[in-house]
Amino acid sequence: MEEMVGKICLDSDVLIGILKNDKRVADLLETVDTSYCTTAINVFEIWEGRTHGDQTGEFLGKMAIVHLDESSAKRAADMHREMKTKGDLLDLKDILIGAMCIENGLALATFNKKHFERLRRFGLRMVEI
Repeated sequence: MEEMVGKICLDSDVLIGILKNDKRVADLLETVDTSYCTTAINVFEIWEGRTHGDQTGEFLGKMAIVHLDESSAKRAADMHREMKTKGDLLDLKDILIGAMCIENGLALATFNKKHFERLRRFGLRMVEI
């Protein structure tokens, strides 16, 4: 696991893992002694995919949420522009999540390494799961 400082931001797939009692996520939460948060973008993704009767609202209500601010928005725009110029397209939600993590000094915990690895060159730190 990478050395990290501060909070870990949980991506949507990790949040879903928590809701579904995924052992990989439980192992991460048990082995890393830090605090956790997620982004408003992840809240959107989780809320959009919720099913009737689940505990999504209660669960998200307990999470610290990082919101999109001006510096994160500008960083995301710069990252998107550079990637687009090089033909390296990535979902805008992932770019926003990555920028929010970078700007807030957060390491990202995600199972979607294929997409987010591409943001390391901009300073994104990731947690190995």
